Amino acid sequence: MNLICGLVLTNEVYSTLEGFDGKFAKEEANSKKLSKDLKVMSLEKAQLESDKRFLQVRLDSLVAKKHVEKAQKLAGERAFATETIMAADNSTLEAMATNKHKLLAEVKEEIERVKADRFDAEA
Repeated sequence: MNLICGLVLTNEVYSTLEGFDGKFAKEEANSKKLSKDLKVMSLEKAQLESDKRFLQVRLDSLVAKKHVEKAQKLAGERAFATETIMAADNSTLEAMATNKHKLLAEVKEEIERVKADRFDAEA
């Protein structure tokens, strides 16, 4: 009877140990799977960070391009305004030169009249 009880207990211990071995194998498999999933997620995270950096550089590039375009547009507007002012200044200078020539002609005529009046007064 003791022998039978001992065999039953030994059999039960082996069954329990086999159950633990099965659970341990499952846990080890889960651990390996989780480890692999963690590596994949780590690679995905690195790829996302790389994409984020690329997109940030691209955004910075587009913003810089917009600033350059805006600066070029302003430079063009300033150049046009400068040309307009220079043309107006040239017109003003031409008008002043014309007025100067008219005034010189009038002064010469006045000098000739004064000379003629003096000549007549002396004669």
